[in-house]
Amino acid sequence: MGRDYTPRRFDRAARSLTIEFAMHGEGHVDRWARQARVGQQVTVGGPRGSMIVPTDYAWHLLAGDTSALPAIARRLEELPSEAHALVIVEAGEPDRRMLSSSARLELQWVGSTGDLLSAVRGLSLPDGEGFAWAAGEAAAMAILRQVLLQEKHHPREAMRVAAYWKRGALAHHQNLDD
Repeated sequence: MGRDYTPRRFDRAARSLTIEFAMHGEGHVDRWARQARVGQQVTVGGPRGSMIVPTDYAWHLLAGDTSALPAIARRLEELPSEAHALVIVEAGEPDRRMLSSSARLELQWVGSTGDLLSAVRGLSLPDGEGFAWAAGEAAAMAILRQVLLQEKHHPREAMRVAAYWKRGALAHHQNLDD
């Protein structure tokens, strides 16, 4: 059974690939991860042609739930020191962690989907060109996308919003930008 994940790191010389994913307590990946042992075989394919977001925007909004944390962490690690990163993550205390970046980082942890949406609504987006990236549960991301488009008047060409999962569904992934 195949799944899509964002690589955190790839070291060609060491032949090492680091993939991080959120464990929600049920489903195929949770069961596999709980029994996984060093030396077990896994098949990796890709890269799959994901969108490459330029790092030269003046600011970057990164928002999502715990399922988006690996991608947010990777993006923060890639941003240059000239960038400004606004990060809003819905996560309970056990999932909150240090996130580091060379960029100027403004990090806000929230406890619910409603708080995530309120935090994005309450943002004053910085001046200059920026890119908005968000991922998480399908219904929440559909609303967040509309907030960015209709309330924040952020251009659709400068955003990527993805539904990484959908309540009650298995193996859901959908880019909401189309």
